[in-house]
Amino acid sequence: MHLVYHGTTLDYAKRIWWNGIDLTIQRTGTDFGQGFYTATQWGQARAWAREAARLFHQRHSRPSPPAIAVFSVDPIDWKQPSGCRFPAWPAPSLACALLVRRCRTGHLALPHPYTWIYGPTYRGPWTAPKPWQGMDQFSVHTKLAAQVLDQGRVGVWQEGGNGPWLRVI
Repeated sequence: MHLVYHGTTLDYAKRIWWNGIDLTIQRTGTDFGQGFYTATQWGQARAWAREAARLFHQRHSRPSPPAIAVFSVDPIDWKQPSGCRFPAWPAPSLACALLVRRCRTGHLALPHPYTWIYGPTYRGPWTAPKPWQGMDQFSVHTKLAAQVLDQGRVGVWQEGGNGPWLRVI
């Protein structure tokens, strides 16, 4: 079993917990296309959660604290032939870099065929993404894959004021 972490706001983390993953509200133009993304490292999810909380406050004129939804992933559940595991480190593959560039810029004739993808996290300009050294991600792109990930829900943690992260669900 492995833990993966989705950095978001408390409002959205509660929605994910109670209603499940909703792929229809996920952004396009992301590393592996429209999907639900998790990090394999708490620190990476924490950074995403803090950024999500900042953006939420700007858009909704009210705060929602940073939160992390945690899922347990059993590699046996993910032995689907339609998944893709890109080597992350020490050097991401050229195939992964090309997919990221095509997904981020919208230059895919059709959506990719993968139900899930594991690979390195990229950052930088949309047209010239670079791997974020040491950071990787696990994303799901179909309703079935989202349901499998939902079955592994562990809990939701909220950032406490000046203190530690607290489990809220």
